[in-house]
Parts: sequence; C-alpha cells; structure tokens
Amino acid sequence: QQDFDAEDCCALPHLSEAALLQNLCRRYSQGRIYTYIAHVLVAVNPNKDVPGLYGSQAMQPYLQRSAPGSRPPPHPYALAAVALRGLRRGEGQAVVISGESGAGKTETAKIILSFIQRNVRVAPAAVNSTSASVERNILSMGRVLESFGNAKTSRNHNSSRFGKLLRLRLRPGQQGQEELTAQTTTYLLEASRAASRPPSERSFHIFYELFEGTTEKERSTLGLRASASHHALLRYAPTTDPATATTAAAARSSPSSSSSAPLPSVAEQEEIQRQRDVHAFRELQSALQMLRLKAEDEQGVWQVLAAIIHLGDLLFHKPMQRPNCSDKVSSSVWVANLLGVEPERLQKLIASKVNYVRGDDKPVEERRSPAQMQALLQSLIVTLP
Repeated sequence: QQDFDAEDCCALPHLSEAALLQNLCRRYSQGRIYTYIAHVLVAVNPNKDVPGLYGSQAMQPYLQRSAPGSRPPPHPYALAAVALRGLRRGEGQAVVISGESGAGKTETAKIILSFIQRNVRVAPAAVNSTSASVERNILSMGRVLESFGNAKTSRNHNSSRFGKLLRLRLRPGQQGQEELTAQTTTYLLEASRAASRPPSERSFHIFYELFEGTTEKERSTLGLRASASHHALLRYAPTTDPATATTAAAARSSPSSSSSAPLPSVAEQEEIQRQRDVHAFRELQSALQMLRLKAEDEQGVWQVLAAIIHLGDLLFHKPMQRPNCSDKVSSSVWVANLLGVEPERLQKLIASKVNYVRGDDKPVEERRSPAQMQALLQSLIVTLP
C-alpha cells in the first residue's frame, strides 16, 4: 500500500488527507505533477520545465474519446478535451482554475487555451491563417493583461492582481468547419497597489517594463528619469525572490546540476527581473500591434502611464527625501502636458474639491485629504486595463 500510486486519489485504498498528500508527493517526485480527484484536476507547480509534458505530441492521447470505464492520464489537456466536446454538442462549459499565488493558474489557463485553439476544425487552407490568428489574438490579450494587471509580490514574481473571465464561443460553420471567438472580462483590479503596498513588492509590471523597454530619448519625451527607483510611485526594497530561489533550488537538485551551486543573490535576481521586463515590453509591443492598436493610441497609453508616475511624485512628495521644490512643480507640469489639461486647473483639482450643499447656492471648497488624492491616482489606473 505504501508504494501504491493512483492517478485518481479516489482509487486509494484508504482515502484520507494524509494518504492524498502522500500520493501527490510520490507522483511529484516522479515528475508527474497532475493528479485526479474525481472530476477535479490537482496540479503541483514543479517550478521548472518538464520536457515532453506539453505540445502537439502530448495532445495526441486526448484527441480521441476514451473507452468506457477508462480515462486518459491526468492533464489540463484532458479537461480541455472534455470542454471542447461539450461545446461541439452545444452545451455550455465552465472551467474554474483556482489556487494560491504562484500555484500556476495563469500558465494552466494558457495550456487549456492552447489545446482548444489547436484543435478547432478549420478548412485545411485556413489552418495556418484563421486558427493561428485566433490563437495569436487570444495570447496577445493575455500578454496585455499580464503587463497591466500583474505584479511581483513576496510570493510570486508574476502574480495576477485582478480577476479574469474568458468567454470562448464555438460556432459551427460550413462543411464541418468551426469558428472560435473569445471575449475577456476583467474585474477587481487591485488599483490600491499603485499607491500602497508592502515595501518589498512592486507596482504593476507595465511601469517597470516602460522604463526598461524604452530608450533614454523616449523616456525624456515623457519626462521620466533614468531609473524607476527615482520615482516615488515605483520605489521598492528588493529582497530574495522566493519564486526565483525555488526555481534555482529545483535546478540544483537535478542530476545534471551541481548541488553546491549558490542561489542567486539579490543583485543577480534584480538583473534577471530587468531582463524579464525588457523581454516583456517587446512582447507587449508586438501584442498591441497584433491587436491592431494604432501607433498614436499606443503613444497615448505611454503618456497616461507616465502621467500616473509623475502624479505619484506630486502626491507623495517628501521634502526630507527630495529637498528640491522645483521637482514638485515640474511633476505638475508634466502631468498636465501628458494628459492635455491646463496646469493651473490640474493643480486646483489635485489640491482641493468643491462640495455643493443642498439649499445653499454657494459651493464649499475644501482641501483634499491624502486618501482622496490616492483615489484620484487609482481612478486613472483602473481605466487602463
């Protein structure tokens, strides 16, 4: 019984919490990260690449319906295959992906989408155009959402800070062909992260990607300094990244690696993160082009992002840290220019608000509280995703 290995935990001789965890641990140690619990699929994040686990070859066992009384090995492809067959019968399907931060929810969603996209029936002549175009568009949407809605936290360097609902529609076409469309809805964005977060965590990826992915000339046109750490809104205290350290530890434990190899230092992890930001910004630009965003609209997005950064300098200005008062004035001018408003009107909007009291024709003007100024900043961020 101790060596019993079950693809479905319901097949264990004794089903208990200890037996379930032991089964998951045993399968994980053998490189099998997926396990069934009845109709639920449990995934244990390996924190490293598992060769041969995904791709066209790995999809083959899941393309045909299993014989009665049997089921294919546990894998997200199995869930995707069941959902795809249900869609073809005209039945609504729902796949709920849940787990703690860093468990692999975002990657699992991509795996399920890739299976559905690659197995939609299209005309042979359109396989390389229609199917690939749908896949690229959905992946492009995901890339944009990751940049604007994900952030590095103390537990996960790519944590989703919002909820996402992806609707897929499969419509029958002519001669047995199919048409796949997608619609993404986002909600509950953690906009407060921009103004308030733990010292060791970052704001949304997009702000740092903008710094690392643009040239000095491009940053100067937005009024940005050489480094994100020079702006109050984006400062954070780098610490050892658990996700990076765990990945390195997993690599060290492999037979081909030296067990004495040191874990990356904080500086080395920061360089890894910088390279991620550069690569992500290039992918983001390609995704925006794929989604047919015009060049002037893309520049408008960068201007709004830069305005948010300057607004953060304006709202969280600390004379003890930045004695040059002209910095605050400069930030106000940059915010006004980037948003296309008059500097005097913007300054009045930030500093004060006007209340209208019932029965009194004269408005009452009062100074904004710090919380109200943060709300102004967050309202700009919410409009972006």
